[in-house]
Amino acid sequence: MEGEIPAEGLVEKLHEIEALCATGRLCFRSPSGEGEVRLTRGEFAEGDDEALEELLELREGSFWIIQELPSLSVSRGDATRKEGSLEVHVPADLMNYCERAGLSGALAFSFRGASATLKYRAGELSDIELSGVSDLSDVFGWTDGAFVIHAREEKSKRESTEQFLTVVEVALREIEREREERRPATRSSPEMPPLPTPSELPTLKFKRPKPEERRKDQTVRVIYINDDKESEPPRAKSAKEKKMSEAKTEVTSEANDESRGLPRTLVSVAITLFVMILALVFIAQLPPLD
Repeated sequence: MEGEIPAEGLVEKLHEIEALCATGRLCFRSPSGEGEVRLTRGEFAEGDDEALEELLELREGSFWIIQELPSLSVSRGDATRKEGSLEVHVPADLMNYCERAGLSGALAFSFRGASATLKYRAGELSDIELSGVSDLSDVFGWTDGAFVIHAREEKSKRESTEQFLTVVEVALREIEREREERRPATRSSPEMPPLPTPSELPTLKFKRPKPEERRKDQTVRVIYINDDKESEPPRAKSAKEKKMSEAKTEVTSEANDESRGLPRTLVSVAITLFVMILALVFIAQLPPLD
């Protein structure tokens, strides 16, 4: 986000800035100088009160927001990219990290030739792209492999290649439940450093919607990507679909048993009739009893 500071000041744009939920810096430039204020999920961070008051008094100039990733223990990278190992960081904890930071970008996992890319907008999970994965819940249980977090929009894999796709809408709450259930029980990620505390200036007191209110009915698109067009792509199944599939398998199995049993019965009947006919022929050829 960037633009000119309006004549009435930047206060009118504070709601838009907060809606981004970005963590990073809000930079400004005016005839009197330039400066910056740290942001925590769209709110101004504590300790920058002097620069913030200067910003709010400006009636001309320009501003821009730079998204930056918070500190992440045992990882490599810089303010716009973090990468590391899933042997150290649990997938569920990395997802929580992206939500806490208000990420607009992507979190990517790779594991033994399979990959999962989770896309975020203002800290909200929007899309998941899977390649070489038949069940989304398996991703949350990966205990080795690598991860990369990008603080920017990533080009979709499906935009650059012709691939066979299956798209499924999944409730966000179901995804959150699955990721916690598949969390490895024997280990946890390193402790996440705390985010900067938001400022307590009275001019910044807005009624922010609670996360559970924003996410009450939210769904996430889960996109299964298959490079082999000749084969059926994997597809996530709901609990209801799984039960239906199991029931269908049982019925099919019973039908197969019955169909296999029918020919055996016919053969038995034919053999019995053949034996009876032979017996009758043998009796007919016996000499009469006087």
